[in-house]
Amino acid sequence: MPERIAPFTHYLQSIDYMLIGIPRRKRAEIYQELRTHLEDAATERSLSTDDEQLQREVIDALGSSVDLGVEFHQAYYARYQIARRASDLIMATLLTLLMLPFFIVAALIIKLETPGPLFYKAEWLGQYGRCFMLYRLRTMTNAIDMEQRRFTRFGAWIRKLSLDESAALINVFKGELSFVGPRLLRPGETNLGDLRCRRILQVQPGMSSPSLARYGFERVSLPQQLDLDEAYLEQRSLRYDLRLFWETLRTIYHRAHREETESH
Repeated sequence: MPERIAPFTHYLQSIDYMLIGIPRRKRAEIYQELRTHLEDAATERSLSTDDEQLQREVIDALGSSVDLGVEFHQAYYARYQIARRASDLIMATLLTLLMLPFFIVAALIIKLETPGPLFYKAEWLGQYGRCFMLYRLRTMTNAIDMEQRRFTRFGAWIRKLSLDESAALINVFKGELSFVGPRLLRPGETNLGDLRCRRILQVQPGMSSPSLARYGFERVSLPQQLDLDEAYLEQRSLRYDLRLFWETLRTIYHRAHREETESH
């Protein structure tokens, strides 16, 4: 079965819509298989994807028609996504306006201090496992050889305060990031065939995440990160997202304050 699923999972990373022409008598069988292997419905409705009996009960409660259940979920998912996207855009706009003076000054200093681009871009996995380029303000010299790169004076300062991460607001406006979501996964370190990773990748990653709120920018082990992200998906809501975002700001502030104290 994994060998049959793998190619299908691969194609999902590069397509937006899929049209399937099949006989009506085969639809129920195919829908059942898709529900077993694609966990988006359970994730977005705060259900455990491992609880298959609960999934069956939800579908049965909607009626005997699988089509009705799918349409109901799509309508629910669309409303939730609209509300979430609207909150992301509002927050991104407010933060951009608030930080606009900093962005202008930072752009001038970065360009004047050392030659090179304003932004540093790195590849990460987004929703459905699709790769995207994450923006950060450049904090290092632009040497081709990585061993020769070093922090600029201004770069070291904004890195200490994590202000270089604020450039990810561009990704929020582009719809590649949410304000709060699972922590970003690296393409080379993620097994897209792993059930837990695929479950996490059903939703947009976030600028803030449960592991970021708890540990700051320290990298935790992948199993530990997935545990936190799965627990987050079970109780995800706009109110809970606001709480996590606030906790992330507090964690970053305390880390910067601790490093400042230790340096003196």
